[in-house]
Amino acid sequence: MAGVKNANSIRIGLPFGGGIKDNAGGVNKTNTKPVKHPHHQTATRREPVCQVVLHNDDVNSVEHVVTCLQTVFAHNMELAAKIMLEAHKNGRSIAEVENETPAVEHRDQLRAYGLSSTVEPI
Repeated sequence: MAGVKNANSIRIGLPFGGGIKDNAGGVNKTNTKPVKHPHHQTATRREPVCQVVLHNDDVNSVEHVVTCLQTVFAHNMELAAKIMLEAHKNGRSIAEVENETPAVEHRDQLRAYGLSSTVEPI
């Protein structure tokens, strides 16, 4: 029965490894590429959250500090005054909590105004 096709023979393997014959006489090539699954994708990395800390100093006036906090962070006067007073009494105060990139930019802006500030990861 070699070479005879019947209804029961769906696929015949080729001896040279060229694929598998189907009933229509075509050859199905096997897929050798790795399959990518959506649930195996690389997770996106989130930027760390940091706090911008304002440190007390004996150089700047309270008015200057409040104005700088309003300018850099867009804080209203009440919040800016509260942050300034906390730094004055305790030596430091958290001026803002935000992602690392804007925190570093805001620290640099405060320093440009002559204020002492740092960024700390949370």
